[in-house]
Amino acid sequence: MKYQSLIGFGFATLEDDYIEKKKALDIIMRKYSSKYSSTKDSFLYTKKSIDSIIIVKIEIMGIWVNIGILGIY
Repeated sequence: MKYQSLIGFGFATLEDDYIEKKKALDIIMRKYSSKYSSTKDSFLYTKKSIDSIIIVKIEIMGIWVNIGILGIY
């Protein structure tokens, strides 16, 4: 059986900026919401909803990829 694995290295920080949180939510909404067009520029959120969400921003510093074959022993 063939396999692939990926390990990423980087820094995770909590995003506190309202506009950056809104941008991140828009990306997630476009990806996973079937109700909206993938070309929709922005979604409407209340300030309370943005404030209640935690966004973890990950800055990737490096990636290690491994491709191999698993054998049965």
